[in-house]
Amino acid sequence: MSISHADFRHYNPLTDIQIKYQCKTLQNVYRFLKKEVYPYTYCYIYGEGKYFKTLGFATNKDDFMHMCGMKYKAKKNVPWKNEFLKHIENNELNYSKLMIHADGTTIEKVIVISMLPNLFKTLDITVSNEKQIKLSYNYDGYIATKKRIISLGLKSKGKNFFVPQTLLNLRKEKIQLHGDPVHAILRKNRKEKSQIDIVISDDTIELTNLEQYFEQQS
Repeated sequence: MSISHADFRHYNPLTDIQIKYQCKTLQNVYRFLKKEVYPYTYCYIYGEGKYFKTLGFATNKDDFMHMCGMKYKAKKNVPWKNEFLKHIENNELNYSKLMIHADGTTIEKVIVISMLPNLFKTLDITVSNEKQIKLSYNYDGYIATKKRIISLGLKSKGKNFFVPQTLLNLRKEKIQLHGDPVHAILRKNRKEKSQIDIVISDDTIELTNLEQYFEQQS
């Protein structure tokens, strides 16, 4: 019987020790996302030559457990997302409740997840809004490091707007990514909508009227 990516198994303290070693990393990444990513809608300005495109992105804390490739279960076999996040943030993960992908991809995710903040604060990345196809799942675009270390597979939620679908360790994936370079990253506060920041820019494009880049998302 073949193992599906959708299959989960209990954490094994003998064979899954790498996950336990990465718990502090998971804590640091979650704290970064909570402060620097979850409160905002992001806009990536990218492309080659004179022609620039935009890719909008947003996520929230409910996506983090899925990004890690984990489930956290109570005695009645019910996922506890809030409990998981609380325990991750306080470095108090209860491994008896932890479920991981039976196909081994959880370990591959946590090995590279320390690179995830780079997708939101550096220009050493590429993006694409073209559909990517794998045997186990499809996704509608991605944000990836240029060094092919980590990729965040995206799901389309409208014109030029995406949410996370999967986190990939590119060192283990047999896929070819052909994204475009990013020239600027903007972010808009989801509560204070008039607050738009330039996170980073290479000055290739003159950034004026920042709101226009978010108006292209729908």
